[in-house]
Amino acid sequence: MIVMNLSMVRTGTTSLQHALEILGVKPFAHGFTIFTQSRDLVMWQQGMRDKWWPQSDSTPFGREEFDNLLGQYEGLSDWPCIAFSEELIKAYPEAKAILVEREIESWYKSFQKTVSSNVFWPVMHGIAMMDYHYLGQFQIMTRLMVRGWFEAENQKELEENARRTYQEHYDNVKKWCPEERLLAFD
Repeated sequence: MIVMNLSMVRTGTTSLQHALEILGVKPFAHGFTIFTQSRDLVMWQQGMRDKWWPQSDSTPFGREEFDNLLGQYEGLSDWPCIAFSEELIKAYPEAKAILVEREIESWYKSFQKTVSSNVFWPVMHGIAMMDYHYLGQFQIMTRLMVRGWFEAENQKELEENARRTYQEHYDNVKKWCPEERLLAFD
C-alpha cells in the first residue's frame, strides 16, 4: 500500500507517520529521511527545475523518476514530496492520500518559526557553503522549492505568499485526487 500525506502541516506529521507505521505502512519517507541522501537532493533539484522552469529538453517527473527517488518507501510526507502532489497523485493511481488541514493562522505561525525564518538566514548559507555536498545541496533544493512553489526570492516574499500557497495547495489536492482516494480532515 502506498500512502501519501500531502499536508503542509508540520505539527503532528510525525504522529501521523508513527500511526501509519503501526498500521504497517513502512518504511516511511519524511522530509528529513529524504534529505539524508545527497544524490537524491540533486535529483529533487532537477525535478524542481523541470517543474517550474522547464527547458526544451525537460521531462516532468513521472512514475519512473519517483520510483527512483521513493521506490523503497510505502508512505511519504513533508517536503519536497508535497510540492509534487499533482505529479505523485498521477504517478501512483493506486495510492491513498491524506490531507490534514489546520487553521491557517496557526499554521502560518509554525511556518514562520520553522521554515521562513531559516531559509534565507545568512548563517545557514555560510554553514551550507562549508558543507557543499550535503548542506549546500539541501539549501539549493530548499531555495528552488521556495522560489518555485512559493514564488519567493526572499524572506519577505516567502511570508507574503505563504498563506496563498497553503490555500492553493489544499484546494488543488482536493481537485487532483479522486474523492475515493483522499482522506481529508482537520
